[in-house]
Amino acid sequence: MLNQQLKDILKGLLGLFIYFFAMLTNLNVIILKGLNINYQAWNDVQISIYLLSYQFIIIGIIIFLFWQTYKNNFIKFFSNFKKYISEYIKYWFIALGLMIISNALIQIVATGIAPNEEAVRETLNIQPLYTFIASVIIAPILEESVFRLSFRKIFANMNIVYILISGFAFGLLHVLGNVYVWTDWLYLLPYSIPGLVFAYTLVKSDNIFVPISLHTIHNGILITIQLLAML
Repeated sequence: MLNQQLKDILKGLLGLFIYFFAMLTNLNVIILKGLNINYQAWNDVQISIYLLSYQFIIIGIIIFLFWQTYKNNFIKFFSNFKKYISEYIKYWFIALGLMIISNALIQIVATGIAPNEEAVRETLNIQPLYTFIASVIIAPILEESVFRLSFRKIFANMNIVYILISGFAFGLLHVLGNVYVWTDWLYLLPYSIPGLVFAYTLVKSDNIFVPISLHTIHNGILITIQLLAML
C-alpha cells in the first residue's frame, strides 16, 4: 500500500515537472534551434501547426504517465455519460456565477479586463482557429491532467489541502506573467474559482473526465461568445 502511494506521488510530481518544463520554458524554441530550423520565417499557419503538434505531444506523454487512470475513468465516464453530465453540470454554473461576482467586485478598484484575458483576445483576433483548438481541446485535457490529476496523486488522502492547492495553483498560472499593477493580483480569485470547483468535482466523482468536460464546456462557451462578438 505504501509503495503504491509513493508511486502515485512520484507520478504526480513527474506530471508537474513535465508540464512546467515543457510549457513554461522555451523548450519548443530550443528544439527548433537544435534542428537548425529557421522558425522566424514561418507564417501564422505554420506556427500554429507546430505549437498544436507540440502541445498534443505533451498531452500524449502525460496521458501515458497516467494511462491506467485514464483508461479506467474513460470506460466509466462514457458508459454513464448522461448521468455524469447531469450530476456535475451544476458545478460549472456555480463556478461561472462566482467568477462573475468576483470580477464585478474587482471592477470596483480595477479598470479593464484581466491581462490574461486580454492576451487571449489578442491571440484570438490574430489566430482564431489556433486559439479555439488550444483553449477548447488542449487546455482542458492538459491543465486538468496536471492541476487536477497530478496534484490528486500527490495529495490523495488530503481532500481539502488538495482542493486548495490545485485551485490556487491553477489560478496563479493564469495570473503570473500578466501582472502590471497591483490590482492584477486580484484576478487570482476569479481564475482560482473554476480550479477549486473542478478539483472538488474530481474528489466527488473520482473521474478525471468530469473536470475535463466542465473545463471544455467553460472554455468552449467563452471562446464561442468572443468569436461571435468579433463577427
